[in-house]
Amino acid sequence: MNAWERFLNSVKHKEIDSVPVALLGTPRFFASLAGVELFECLYNPEKLIEVELQAFKRFPEVLFIPGCWPDYGAGLFGSFGGVISWQRDTMPQVKQYVIKKDKDIETLNIPNPKEDGLMPWYLKTLKTFRERREFTDNLHFLHSNGPGELASHLWGLNNFLVNLYLKPNLANALLEKATQSIIIWLEAQKDVLSEAEGILLTDDISGLISPDIYKKFLFPYHCRIREYFKDHIMVFHCDTKSDHVIELIGQTGIDVFNIGPTTDLAQALLQIGGHCCILGNLCPVKVMQSGDHDKVKLAARECIASSKNGKGFMLSAGGGMNENTPPENIDILVEVSHTN
Repeated sequence: MNAWERFLNSVKHKEIDSVPVALLGTPRFFASLAGVELFECLYNPEKLIEVELQAFKRFPEVLFIPGCWPDYGAGLFGSFGGVISWQRDTMPQVKQYVIKKDKDIETLNIPNPKEDGLMPWYLKTLKTFRERREFTDNLHFLHSNGPGELASHLWGLNNFLVNLYLKPNLANALLEKATQSIIIWLEAQKDVLSEAEGILLTDDISGLISPDIYKKFLFPYHCRIREYFKDHIMVFHCDTKSDHVIELIGQTGIDVFNIGPTTDLAQALLQIGGHCCILGNLCPVKVMQSGDHDKVKLAARECIASSKNGKGFMLSAGGGMNENTPPENIDILVEVSHTN
């Protein structure tokens, strides 16, 4: 089996020849692995192609999710009119929020992916990836931030969280527009990459709120996105501690949940592992980035032991791969996956 076949069998709770290893690949990881400046990759699609291909060839048994990915991070939120900061050594960041007053939510325009901000550049780069035959086995996913993350980037995290309580109607109005934007954005990617079989949806806000607030606000919108793209495999990522909402997240109909390092893996498998594949959950910093070989091996074995070597589990980090993660630590994950 190759990495994609193991992934599919795990999602479907079928027999596998070894525990799948799947990692959230990021430009900062790909660039550091290749010894290339991140800034150069973000501004040069050909360089981004080069460093991603290098990683895919270096780790043939690892499925990188979402695979070929012109990730500009928060840079995409400039499509809504936000001010974005581009520093040489980091991913783009939101410098100034779009929503400053309540009325800004009402007048917020849903961006046109073919015209606004970096979205056209993202789609052009994705098309460039698609035209390269070397990427055939790494073009399985579309990607978007979830409605909670999008709302937080537009309004500010503190404002959004506080106003879930103080101004729930406004919060819902923003989440409605965010969800519409996400569906339009994923559809635009689908127009370029019609063969994509999966979607990666990231929403770290899910773990920052109570079960009641999650069920009232984010749950309906997660369900709507899942239902709209019901023919795709839905991978959901939340690397904040989510033990308290994990059952609700499982009820949205997602196929795979990439949990964070502070979420209890055994409990997650017990609560939703029967119908949702769990992807997790070594710490991307303390284990994958800075752990020695013995620490990585022990942590990987403990994860697999927690899964009882069962179906519906994939070995992974509990978050995106960080820059300067030693490639040997990823080799250890593959090694351990074959010996358990």
